[in-house]
Formats: sequence, structure tokens, C-alpha cells
Amino acid sequence: MNTSKTWVWVIIIIAALALIGWLAWYYGFFSPVATEEGVQQPSVQQPVSDRDTTTDISNDLNSVDIGNPDQDLKQLDADLNQL
Repeated sequence: MNTSKTWVWVIIIIAALALIGWLAWYYGFFSPVATEEGVQQPSVQQPVSDRDTTTDISNDLNSVDIGNPDQDLKQLDADLNQL
């Protein structure tokens, strides 16, 4: 029977898992990130301002003056045609 070989493989697998677990613990894979101030706590992102709503953001985007893109492209076409 090959029971002795089976036991050897079981012991090798257990030892490998123990080594992997110890290395993960040693290098801190399971611990929170440490900073100079101490252990970093998970944070909830706060809104940038009180006006952080969809309507206010849409109004801000609509108020941006992008100029006249058609005029800019016509000028670019004219410059390229001169080349």
C-alpha cells in the first residue's frame, strides 16, 4: 500500500499552508495599513460641499462657457488648408 506516501504528501501540504499563513501574517497582509499617525481607519467619503447634488452639478456644467467650437474648427480647417 501507498499509505506512507499519502501521509508524506499530507504533511508536506500542511507544512506549506502553515508557511504561507505565517508569511502572510508576518508581512501584514491581514492587518490594517499603518501610517505615521497610527493605524489607518476606514473612512467614509464626505461630500465636497453642501451643494453636491445632481441638479447643482448639472447647473455648474451648463454654466461653463466653452466658446464657439464651430468657429474654432473653421479656423483650424483654414490653417490646415494653407499648408
